[in-house]
Amino acid sequence: MDETRLSLIDQLGAGTEGAWRELDRIYRPLIVYWLERFGLQPNDVEDLTQEVMALLAREVAKFEHNGRVGAFRKWLRTITVNRARSFLRAGRCRPSVPGSTLFQEMVSQLEDDRSRVSTDFDREHDRHVVRQLLAEVSSSFEASTMQMFR
Repeated sequence: MDETRLSLIDQLGAGTEGAWRELDRIYRPLIVYWLERFGLQPNDVEDLTQEVMALLAREVAKFEHNGRVGAFRKWLRTITVNRARSFLRAGRCRPSVPGSTLFQEMVSQLEDDRSRVSTDFDREHDRHVVRQLLAEVSSSFEASTMQMFR
């Protein structure tokens, strides 16, 4: 699954009821997962996740898909990096391990499209979205059919 459903993006841009809840349900856990890997304290993970999701909500109507696979995923990664950088500049970063620079290092690597961290982000994004969609449709099929599909 390399593509975010364009229909969801269109629904978000149009302000369709329920579209935001679906986006939040799909992407919030992914953002939390990534920020936890950055070595932040749980409250900071929560605050930064909220900032990323709020910015996504404000800016999604401006998102224009360029036709390339992964365009939304890259846009989401860019938003995450930009919010994380602002978080750092504001001095709001409290690492789980005092003195750790893991957060700064991870943000820098996430910014580079070719880094291992960015590649991992992209791969985990795809896996996460597929898992979410499979969970959503699994109730429409017999358990044996879903097991065979998997």
